[in-house]
Amino acid sequence: MMIDNNFFLETHNYLKKIATDIIIPNIGKLSQNEVSTKEDNSKVTSYDVIIENNYGCRDTFSVAIDVSQDPLVKAGNDFWMTYGEPVNLNGSTSESDFYWESNSWLSCSTCLNPSINPSETTQYILHAIDSAGCENSDTVEVNIKGSIFTPNSFTPNDDGLNDEFEIKGENIKNFELWIYDRWGENIFHSSEISDFWDGKYLGNKCKIDTYLWIIEFLDFNQNFQIIKGHVNLLE
Repeated sequence: MMIDNNFFLETHNYLKKIATDIIIPNIGKLSQNEVSTKEDNSKVTSYDVIIENNYGCRDTFSVAIDVSQDPLVKAGNDFWMTYGEPVNLNGSTSESDFYWESNSWLSCSTCLNPSINPSETTQYILHAIDSAGCENSDTVEVNIKGSIFTPNSFTPNDDGLNDEFEIKGENIKNFELWIYDRWGENIFHSSEISDFWDGKYLGNKCKIDTYLWIIEFLDFNQNFQIIKGHVNLLE
């Protein structure tokens, strides 16, 4: 029987070079990616690879599969912040190649401690890539504490501009508002933050004056607050 030695040698060298589709005794046919998922991610494992040509001749060589440990990366612990007050993220990684990903503003996407100032609860993802091109990531969620915004004056003259005393809020779970005149009479009450005072009491326009308001609210972090202030009703 004639053996094509050149063909056998070329096959041997070719498979040693790419080793992307191999037969391993007692394991079966595996791709490189499949091998990496079956081994501990921090050790080198050798496999004996058997090559057989069309004439039944075999050769064996070893393939060492070195599976690197995932890059170490921490985006920091989830936390709560006050709306409108910038804070810094606290990321860390073992790699020099990293970047932040988010739909919200970041002062620097390639700094471990960028400044942020989100307007709503936002996730920030820190990616790290090692020298072998392996990537790992971690996510931190930044929650906005409940916040209330109140105007100090309004002009209910039906000109379409600033006609209502309207409260704005972020991350408010429960809300209640009382408005009093200077004699302490309750002239408006609401338990819905979307409501507004149109400057009227019992259907009649209130006079130009300063009115006291009291707000109680509970945010989604279970923080309860009572705040007080005043609003000027102007022409």
